[in-house]
Amino acid sequence: MANSPRVYLMLCFALFLLASCKTVRSIDSPMKGLEESCYKYILDFKPTSSPESFEVDDFSQKAHDNFSENSLFFIRILGLTEEIETVLNHEFDDELTKFKNLQKSINEITLIELEVQAFSSALRCEEDKFNQLAWHLENISNSRSSTKTVSGIILDASANIAGAAIILFWAQGNTTRQLIGIGASLTQIYLNVWGRSITYTVDIEHPVNILKEFSKEQEWCESIPDHIWAYVNHVKREEGNLNIRDQLMASWSDTLIEENKDLFFSNGGTYDATQLRGRASMLEQLASFTEGMLQDLLILRKELQSIN
Repeated sequence: MANSPRVYLMLCFALFLLASCKTVRSIDSPMKGLEESCYKYILDFKPTSSPESFEVDDFSQKAHDNFSENSLFFIRILGLTEEIETVLNHEFDDELTKFKNLQKSINEITLIELEVQAFSSALRCEEDKFNQLAWHLENISNSRSSTKTVSGIILDASANIAGAAIILFWAQGNTTRQLIGIGASLTQIYLNVWGRSITYTVDIEHPVNILKEFSKEQEWCESIPDHIWAYVNHVKREEGNLNIRDQLMASWSDTLIEENKDLFFSNGGTYDATQLRGRASMLEQLASFTEGMLQDLLILRKELQSIN
């Protein structure tokens, strides 16, 4: 029982060493002008449609026979209902009129394909920058960790001496042999772990936050191209009969994303490497979901070509 106070002091010392190892350091972000470099297209975008323009038309039976439901949706949002119905019902005077209607449809499809590609490239641009910044933080951390590990080895003898002095003082000369080893180990652990326990962070502002816009329950979004916004909110897939946006939000229910929603859906904040990679992953998912629009547009192209 006489050693109880000493044991208690030893435990307190060990806890102090472990607690003091955790450090957070902020660095200056090398990533400047994110919105200008990645979202020039988004910043210059001016909506050309309104929510009312995306209401579903009453198509003829011929239209339903020749086109899938998703294709009819695109025909509507591209404003091609009249042209397509004219061709299907042979309501034209000559083949030139038919050709012009079909050519206009193909041109509109091409433009929206380019719009999807531009939007996707903006998302992947930001994704790439966040991954690079995460790598930058991890590289700093690994470099410092390596330096501190080498220092810990070099100072091994000093650690043992320091530990012995501390423990001898506490033990008052008793149980010296057993306690010296413990004290030396604790001191060396501190020297080695200290460098590895630094968490590097960076402050980032993103006034153009596409993730935030997609997370909102809103009928219309003026910062995202209207055709893309209509697509992700209206087109449904086989899985659970969910639209694209609902599927995306379900995929974001991951623990890491759920824990950092206030950061990811804000105008900026302090990120560590793990959070940077989490945001990059969300951007990659959003780009992939959006690019699925190109598959539906390809189907529409093929259905147009099959019209006699």
